[in-house]
Amino acid sequence: MVSLGLHSGFTAKPTPANEGKTMYWDRFDICEAYHAFATDYHGGQWTPEYAIFGRLQRMGYRAGFGGVTYESLTDNGREIYDNLVRQREV
Repeated sequence: MVSLGLHSGFTAKPTPANEGKTMYWDRFDICEAYHAFATDYHGGQWTPEYAIFGRLQRMGYRAGFGGVTYESLTDNGREIYDNLVRQREV
């Protein structure tokens, strides 16, 4: 299950999978990464990934025209997205 628990001060600790890369807390990057992840990996309306859309909407986040793609994410957003994918695969 994917959580959208946002909090201040988040910094990922380097692991072999993300050696030399560090995510930092930026609400916009987090929202965009979660939106792109949910778009790419949801399996229908009743999946935990699809529920991310509702949580983002309640937070007031709206994706721009055309949505959000992996290619449009910042470096930090890509690190967050990649981390979500790694968590999903575990």
